[in-house]
Amino acid sequence: MSDGESTCTSPTVCETPHMTIPEPVSVIPLLAHALTKIRSTPPRIITSPPTQPRRAAVALVIRVTPPRSFPQVPPPQTQPSLHDFFQLDWVNAPGAVAEILFLKRENPGEDIAAIANNRVNKSSEAHVAFPGGRTEEGDEGGCYTGA
Repeated sequence: MSDGESTCTSPTVCETPHMTIPEPVSVIPLLAHALTKIRSTPPRIITSPPTQPRRAAVALVIRVTPPRSFPQVPPPQTQPSLHDFFQLDWVNAPGAVAEILFLKRENPGEDIAAIANNRVNKSSEAHVAFPGGRTEEGDEGGCYTGA
């Protein structure tokens, strides 16, 4: 092997004489497997304690985007099933990206007076959550609350 020439010893690692360069690994197959398992597993209903009668429900919002180099994706005529979605060419194209929606939560420790006096918590700790909340009287169920 000449200087600078690379050799691939596995599907995910290529080595050059001076460094190891990992090839990107797609999470799309893992995501498809996880969502299929979640969908096929019946939910566990846990009774709320008497002191906390309201239940919480959240939504897991996932978006898969094709790679930038992929041609324009036409809108589907009908909504595909989960299995059919993960069979689409653009979903499996190298460089497709899966994203999860999180909401940035207000930090209750940062009141208006602290912000005005420039005493804001400067830590890098984030307060994030999934969309949703606690059920209210009149909610049609967990799907309604989570959305």
